[in-house]
Amino acid sequence: MTHGSTRDEEPVDQVAHLGLVATGTLLRARLDQTVRLTAGVRADVATLSNWYRSPGGPRGLPPVRDFAAAYAAYRMPATFHAAAAAMRAAAELTPDYRPRSMLDVGAGPGSAIWAAAATWPSLVRAQAVERDGPSIDLGRGLAAHSGVAVLVGIDWTRADATTNRLAPADLVTASYLVGELDPEQQERAVDRLWDLTAGLLVIVEPGTPRGADRIRLATRRLINGGAAVLAPCPGAECPATAAEWCHFSVRLERSRLHRRAKQVELDYEDEKFAYVVAARDTVPSLTAAGRVVSRPRRAKGRVELRLCTPSGLVTRMVARSEGDAYKLARKLEWGSLVPQELASPPRGNG
Repeated sequence: MTHGSTRDEEPVDQVAHLGLVATGTLLRARLDQTVRLTAGVRADVATLSNWYRSPGGPRGLPPVRDFAAAYAAYRMPATFHAAAAAMRAAAELTPDYRPRSMLDVGAGPGSAIWAAAATWPSLVRAQAVERDGPSIDLGRGLAAHSGVAVLVGIDWTRADATTNRLAPADLVTASYLVGELDPEQQERAVDRLWDLTAGLLVIVEPGTPRGADRIRLATRRLINGGAAVLAPCPGAECPATAAEWCHFSVRLERSRLHRRAKQVELDYEDEKFAYVVAARDTVPSLTAAGRVVSRPRRAKGRVELRLCTPSGLVTRMVARSEGDAYKLARKLEWGSLVPQELASPPRGNG
């Protein structure tokens, strides 16, 4: 394997929580210290890139020599940031919820658990379910010297998404998993994830039309199973169409390893993702007035917002003459919750 022992083997004091920025910085540093970018890993990254872009999406494991190292260099930072953005949306709407246990299915080297550790200081234990042994080895190595207690203590389980060796958890996550399953397995996987959810379920998929469609189908299935959908839609079901699929974007800083693996100079990239957050009725949650579902269009004296509201998709044009509403609108970003005074379209709009 090209990954293995790290260069900082001295034990570190453990902490409960670092916050998103510090955790992202720590993860990039751990990847730079752990993954050796050999010529073989570079070739694997190219193969992996083509595999992710294949028609119909990735299936099974790609034909690479060291999937764990290639994935860590090519995809782990983006998966971390996409999962963190979805979790932040969940936490915004459940400010009084304090999950203590987590289950991550299809965990890879643990990206979503790093994101959860940055979001919920209350987490004390996490189980990672992953079928690829080298990914587990790499994930264990990355977490072992993180200094974050819940990461150091991850319970790694080698199994696939169909395993029955799982107990319910307060927080259940599946990042970029559903699309890697055969179509007939996808509905069963969503049902299984919901059965294991004691509080919150977060599912993340690529921000492509196919990924958004999988999220829409998962959302419908969760609602039929009795779940309360909290985000991104503030209503019952996603009103987006194939022509305007619901997805979001998060910007992340590329580490030196990340740039070298992708053979690019730009020090950042934008990860497009789709997601759904569902909750049991025992989870105290806020009611969202709406969410910004595309990049705001700003011009002199006005801001145009595309919003998902309980009544459907609307376009809200906010002019400077609206005073405080205009000041609020200028601060909103793609994916932001919107205050009640901005959620309703002006007369004759929508």
